Amino acid sequence: MSLKELRKRLSNLDKKLLNTIAERQRILSQIGLEKRNNSLPPRDYEREKIVLDMAREYAKSKGINPNLAEDIFTLLIHSSLTHQEQERVAAEGKGDGQKALVIGGEGKMGKWFVNFFRSQGFITYIADPRSKTADSNFYTFEEAGTDYDVIVVATPIAES
Repeated sequence: MSLKELRKRLSNLDKKLLNTIAERQRILSQIGLEKRNNSLPPRDYEREKIVLDMAREYAKSKGINPNLAEDIFTLLIHSSLTHQEQERVAAEGKGDGQKALVIGGEGKMGKWFVNFFRSQGFITYIADPRSKTADSNFYTFEEAGTDYDVIVVATPIAES
């Protein structure tokens, strides 16, 4: 089999992996909903241990490094917890159309705040010289004004 054909097979396997992860996320959304409906905490350490132990053992039986399997499943668990938390926050959203301004909304922390406020139902504006679109954005905080229900400053300490 040629290198090109082998790479094509590998790409197909990678897509299957991603499809499996997508299905896993759909199931986890349902699990998250059940947890919320039953007032259960998002994290279940006992279940996490079972999943990680299963991953290690199954990996060993398939000739895969168990540490690799544990690393992959740890990443999947953390991603799942983040996903469930985002869905919980969105379900409990309290923004109800209030206005929020995120100064520095194009940085890492700023983007997190923007996503958080939007998930909560806030009409969210950004004041950041790095803003690339004019939609709901301002170049400076002075342009943005102060008529907001919430204003967050998410700029590097050296600039604040």
